[in-house]
Amino acid sequence: MIRPIEYDKDEVLKAATELFWKKGYELVSMNELVEVTGLNKHSMYDIFGNKSGLFSAALKHYCDSAPDEIKQLSNKPYGIDSIEKYLRFLAEYAGSEDCIGCLVINTIVENEQVDDGVVKVAEEHIHEMRKDIEKNLKSAQNQKNISSDKNCRDLANYIICFIQGMMVSGKMETCADNMNKLVDTVISTLRR
Repeated sequence: MIRPIEYDKDEVLKAATELFWKKGYELVSMNELVEVTGLNKHSMYDIFGNKSGLFSAALKHYCDSAPDEIKQLSNKPYGIDSIEKYLRFLAEYAGSEDCIGCLVINTIVENEQVDDGVVKVAEEHIHEMRKDIEKNLKSAQNQKNISSDKNCRDLANYIICFIQGMMVSGKMETCADNMNKLVDTVISTLRR
């Protein structure tokens, strides 16, 4: 009789997520995944199908287990303060020596090497983030914190581009003050 595979899915996904996040999809080998997850190759293929399947599951785990500061855009109260807190949190991370970017953004940047289905997961996450930012911007307009003549969809796209740039820059720079000054500029642009 074959024993069922015993593993802690959250621990496996956490370990795989950290490895993919640090090295990128292409540079991670199956041997490294076996080592960090504790699964053997046969079990890994049975559970996730292949490396791409494990990466897709890891990316979903990354998005689902984001800290509360990341999820605050989708929680009330909506408005400019939520956007600013969110951007300040990201700026602190991007300005830290620990910054290795955002796994979602890194995945989109690495899209040539990553399965289309995985890139789609990353793009869907960005789409949801854009919707949450737009919802907060519309609330800020209703609160008269942003001019009513501004296009919230365009501003949401602007903020997404800023976030993407900040996460990539954070992999190069380690100065939180500079990142916070950039957030100051974005917030003042929104309020004009």
